[in-house]
Amino acid sequence: MAPMAPPGAGGQEARRSGWGDRAPGNGYSSAAQSAQGGGISVRPFVGYGVRADFDPVTGALRAAAPGADGLGGVYGDVGGVPVVFYRERAGLALRVGDRMIDLDGPVDIEHGPVDPRHTRFAVTVAGALVCELFYRSLPREMDLGAYVGQVLADPAQRAGIFAH
Repeated sequence: MAPMAPPGAGGQEARRSGWGDRAPGNGYSSAAQSAQGGGISVRPFVGYGVRADFDPVTGALRAAAPGADGLGGVYGDVGGVPVVFYRERAGLALRVGDRMIDLDGPVDIEHGPVDPRHTRFAVTVAGALVCELFYRSLPREMDLGAYVGQVLADPAQRAGIFAH
């Protein structure tokens, strides 16, 4: 996969390039399946938005039925790229654009500033870079990339998040 380009001098955030084929995934839903669509129940990471049913195989998000309960993950975007952080039967996973990443294997998250106004979010699996995004820095509580890194760095939080 070609890595993302760093932010340009004109202040433009990098956009994704060459994600290639979707990484394999098992396609199973989590315990937070909606009764309607069988997807994983997710909510927006920040701000207002609708609860949604997430299909981990296709990446589709559909508005959840009113009163849907359970929570299997959160969704948002990182640098303009759609991201869903969720738990399915196989464990924690991350969908970045059209790429599915199993987070229970040898995965490392790199997150931090590249300059005073831009942040880098990268995922490596077994030492290989599979995702790298550059974007305008956000307050930590609004930064989905920071949240993923924080959860994966804390074994207790990692084990308990989105578990029912």
